[in-house]
Amino acid sequence: MTWTHYLLVFRLESPLHIGHRKAGNLMQTRRYVPGKNLWAALTERLVYMAGQAPNAQAYRRVGTALKQSFRFGYLWPAQATEKDEQGNWCPPTRPHFPWDESDLAYWDYLYLDGTARTAQIAEARTAAEGSLHEVEFIAPYTRKGAPVYLMGDLWVKEEYLPRDVSNVPVRDAWKQALQVLRVGGERGYGWGRVERCLLEPTTSKATVAGFSWGEQGNEVVVGISEGLPILAHALATGDNALSNIQGMVEPLVGWEQQPDGRYKVSQPIIVYTPESTVTREMQVRINVFGIYEASDSV
Repeated sequence: MTWTHYLLVFRLESPLHIGHRKAGNLMQTRRYVPGKNLWAALTERLVYMAGQAPNAQAYRRVGTALKQSFRFGYLWPAQATEKDEQGNWCPPTRPHFPWDESDLAYWDYLYLDGTARTAQIAEARTAAEGSLHEVEFIAPYTRKGAPVYLMGDLWVKEEYLPRDVSNVPVRDAWKQALQVLRVGGERGYGWGRVERCLLEPTTSKATVAGFSWGEQGNEVVVGISEGLPILAHALATGDNALSNIQGMVEPLVGWEQQPDGRYKVSQPIIVYTPESTVTREMQVRINVFGIYEASDSV
């Protein structure tokens, strides 16, 4: 069984906050959508569409099924630059990576914005002391007024998809589920809404950034040339760690659902951050959440 590669493009319809870190009272967002966020959003949507929410067992089983037959690339912003004959914006053909700009501050100015919030004390009708904070987000429109899109790679082993998981028709519904997703944080405020505008299978062996991809056993591998930046986190420690990458490292953590339905913070893994640079040509394996790992040939 082989993998099918899709070019995946969403239009951002509301502010998007992907939690990164806190700097003073500013809750910073990441400049991209990790594969794990996309996996979680698709799992949630499939279960909801089948009327199985809030069934913790359904979430867990559907999520496990997606891990076996999907590989989620990271999504990166891009701005529309052209209109068609009717005056409608045309989706971009390539992500607008932060390193495409000589000044990162300009990229941030173009895409990022923020809003101030505070917790309320209902009885006193006043703000809670020390609760004022600002939440940073990727805006649905750039400062120039152009709509923002999210672009990335998706690999699917379609023949391996189960037809039904806990009364959720995964094989027949996954494409429909990708039509509209809610991704990231602050969703109670209506944030994180994305609408799919392209899910196109490709015949070439090139990713959205032009990297070459292939198959090794049952896994997806990507070749990256010397001097190019990586598009996802890459393992920096452990058995599958990658060497020959130069850049910053960080502990990567997130919320994970337990068998009883509750959530706890995951064990941290040490990773190179996206935008780190490859110091020699290498081949990496894409794991279930889009993180780069050492392949057998490295």
